[in-house]
Formats: sequence, structure tokens, C-alpha cells
Amino acid sequence: MTVAHARAAQLAAALRTRGITADARGQHLRLGPDLLNTEAELARAATALGELLAAGA
Repeated sequence: MTVAHARAAQLAAALRTRGITADARGQHLRLGPDLLNTEAELARAATALGELLAAGA
């Protein structure tokens, strides 16, 4: 999954500090959900991303 954001690298770093694997390529945040991820893990990643965006990260 790719999300365009001007500060994608900062978002990826902030997600990693929360234990969520993320990467940035230019202005695109990259997350790679897999069949092995649980619904709870996906919800945690979505919640964390939402919190960071709401905080202006």
C-alpha cells in the first residue's frame, strides 16, 4: 500500500518507532500488509497512521 505524503520519510520513521514496518520512497509512504498479518495488526497500523497524520506528522 502506498500513501502520498510530503513528509513520507518522517511518517515511516515514526511508524517504525511504534513497531510498524514502513518505508518511504520519495514522497510515498509504503506499507506492505500480508496474508500473515492479523486484523488487529492492520488496525494498529491504520490507527497509528491516523494519529500521526492528525498530529501533523
